[in-house]
Amino acid sequence: MKRCILFLLLLLLLCHFSHAQKVDEKDVPANIAAAVKARSGGSPVTMWVRDQNRGKYIATLISPTAFKLIEVDMKGQWLGTQTALQEVDFPAAPMKTIREKYLSKGYEGSNYVFVEEPGRTYYTVDVSSEDEDLAVELDASGRILEAKTR
Repeated sequence: MKRCILFLLLLLLLCHFSHAQKVDEKDVPANIAAAVKARSGGSPVTMWVRDQNRGKYIATLISPTAFKLIEVDMKGQWLGTQTALQEVDFPAAPMKTIREKYLSKGYEGSNYVFVEEPGRTYYTVDVSSEDEDLAVELDASGRILEAKTR
């Protein structure tokens, strides 16, 4: 639940600084709502945000067991889905890499996320030490795709 609250706060900050605005579900175009419904797994949308500058809608789905963001462009085309995961639910191969390369060396891990984009899926983890903060992207086999400074 703590992770859900952090993601919600992050989303609210994003809305504030990117000129995005919260919108009522009744004001969401039907094609946008349909695209999200197709990706929601039956979960209801908790909050809708329209990011006019980036040309997309962001649907937030929060339940006691899940937190998910679904992004759709203004034409109704799905752009991507981010699903927050508990550390214990993170797949074994990516978790093994994170443990070996970072956690065993004193880094702390947080924000475990599964990302789906058209033609691409991967996992992200934020790792931090006293000297460095990284966002690490990994594939399902545990191979590091990118580790960038945050």
